[in-house]
This record gives sequence, structure tokens and C-alpha cells, in this order.
Amino acid sequence: MVDLVIGAKACRPNPALLPLEFLIGNWATIGTHPAAPGVELPGRTSFAWTENGAFLIMHSETDHKDFPDGMAIFASDNALGVITMCWFDERGISRLCGVRASERAVQWHHDDPNFMQRLTITADPNGQRMTSKGKMAQNGGDWGDDLSQVFIRQ
Repeated sequence: MVDLVIGAKACRPNPALLPLEFLIGNWATIGTHPAAPGVELPGRTSFAWTENGAFLIMHSETDHKDFPDGMAIFASDNALGVITMCWFDERGISRLCGVRASERAVQWHHDDPNFMQRLTITADPNGQRMTSKGKMAQNGGDWGDDLSQVFIRQ
């Protein structure tokens, strides 16, 4: 029996996702969250190309029971010129987030008026460390802090 790869010609680098290349790798994380004041949230995050670069996949976990493990797929729409992240976590929550990328920085946002989120990740010039800053707003209220992390390349 011969293994047949369906759609193999599409398993190639997606040029629209190349600005996210700085994320690729395994990262140890230390986070903070306003719901756990004074508590450090250690964890891990990985970013990897999948399907030979057609998509980017993220896996993340935190060693605190109140913060969910999750994963996301980054994809693009070349006609609209947009990147989208589709998030799913262990609670069964899924979200579509708009993504903007620039040199050594990425931002994503979830725009549900009941629970809005923004996150910006910025890499240092040598690519060995990144920092993220999260913000959230609920029910049309003011923006406040959300999960923020430091990423150390492993």
C-alpha cells in the first residue's frame, strides 16, 4: 500500500505568514495575570510551521490550574491581506482573532463586545527573549490588564 498525500502541492511556505517567523521555536514562559496578583505563572509555548509552512501552529500551557492550555492556528487570506488566528483551549473555548505583524512584533485581538482581548508580543533584537502584554475589556467596560508573559527561547 502506498501512502498518498492529498494536496501535497499546497504544503509549501505561505509568504503572508513569513513576518511571524521570529516566533518559531520553543519558549519557557513566566506570566502574570490580574486574577492572580503576585503569583508567577510558569509555562511553555511553542510556535512551529505546519504543512511545510502553509500555516503556523502555536501550543501553550501554564502550570497553574486556573489558566487553560490551548492551541492556535495562524492562517491568511491573501485577497483581503489579513492574517487570522483560530484559538482553542481545554475549556472548549474557541476564538477568531485578527492578527497584525511587523518586524519582531505581532498583535492579535478578539473583538466580541462582551469579552474583548488584545495581546502584543515583541521580540528582542537577538531573538532570544520576547515579552507580551495583554489587555481585556468586558461588557463594553474599560480596558484593563490581562495575561502578560516573558518568553525565553529554549
